[in-house]
Amino acid sequence: MELLNRALAVGDPEDDRWWRTVTELQRRTERETFDAVAALTNSPDATTRLLAVDILSQYGYAHDKPFLEDALPLFAAACRDPDPRVVASAIGGFGHHYDPRGLPAVLPHAESPDRGIRFAAAVALATIAGEPPAPEAVAALVRLSTDTEDMVRDWAVFGLGTQLDVDTPAVRDALAARLTDADPETAAEAAMGLARRGDPRAVPALHTMLARDPNTLTLEAATVLGSPQFLPALRALRDDAGAAEPWYLTTLDDAIAACTPAHGFTS
Repeated sequence: MELLNRALAVGDPEDDRWWRTVTELQRRTERETFDAVAALTNSPDATTRLLAVDILSQYGYAHDKPFLEDALPLFAAACRDPDPRVVASAIGGFGHHYDPRGLPAVLPHAESPDRGIRFAAAVALATIAGEPPAPEAVAALVRLSTDTEDMVRDWAVFGLGTQLDVDTPAVRDALAARLTDADPETAAEAAMGLARRGDPRAVPALHTMLARDPNTLTLEAATVLGSPQFLPALRALRDDAGAAEPWYLTTLDDAIAACTPAHGFTS
């Protein structure tokens, strides 16, 4: 197939041309194309296998992924691939299909020494945890929330705090432990997760974040809590906003409205 050959000729998943071709193939829905790509998962060449799994991870995404049942075993097999790039792509495939049957194949990789694989697991776990979320998926995300890599912690905390609705002492404590994270995005995700659960530990952390250079997630967490305690900091930010982007001003105004006693709680 011409498109497959074009991507293989590029040979570099960091090249935009690779992803343009992958995206184009993912729009397909024909069985013939699916089978041709699936056959490449058995290639002796790791880059060819990676291309195949990258395509299959969202093949037919605009049409409810018509080959779900055929794709899941391919992802499970690719999770045992010797190339970590293929493994990470396969984990992403499970995540994109939102199917809890992928959980047994993904869980062991939350402990991988490869940061790319751990990142893929952190991204996927909340989407395949099931309903109610499997305790082992929640526990894996708690562990990943302490990872040495910022991007892994960020996604693990997002999964725990926002994607999942699990509200246990272990989850709250894991989120609270990240309120002072060196990565601002991770800290803001932790504050949001605690705010969604009405945990008062988010309040002093948000005061600190608002006094610095808050991102929109920090403002959204303040909106969720709706505490008048945040008003001085929020109004100061509004006074200094100047010609900020409209979306930022809208987010800030929403936070101020939510924290104003007539709209939020008064204690």
